Amino acid sequence: MEHDLSFNYETFEFASASASCGLTDNSTCVNDLYAKLEKCYDTLTVRAAQDESNQIKLSINEVDTYLAEIASNQNILQQEMLSIKQKVEEIKFTSYDGMLIWKVTNVLHKIADSQSRRQTSIYSPPFYSSSIG
Repeated sequence: MEHDLSFNYETFEFASASASCGLTDNSTCVNDLYAKLEKCYDTLTVRAAQDESNQIKLSINEVDTYLAEIASNQNILQQEMLSIKQKVEEIKFTSYDGMLIWKVTNVLHKIADSQSRRQTSIYSPPFYSSSIG
């Protein structure tokens, strides 16, 4: 609003200067009007640049917000993917032919843990010995 008032004042000043010019000193009047016109043009150019700068800042803020949302969604999707991978690994070793399959890794380490009472039991993914349990 402040810019509008100053622009209106400059426009009024420009119009009053052009009306007050007599026919006697046209070159001075034209030079004065040209200087005032340049000043108005410079003011408009600065305002346009400021408006464009403000628009760019708003766009940058919107892009930053969008990227933050994407990063959050990506983290959620990665967690879900890890959960699904774990479930696939658990199901991968399931057998339905009546045989019990149980794979134990690092057996010597687990025996040492059990003997030292650090961990006395072993946990594994669920397994089935037949298709009905």
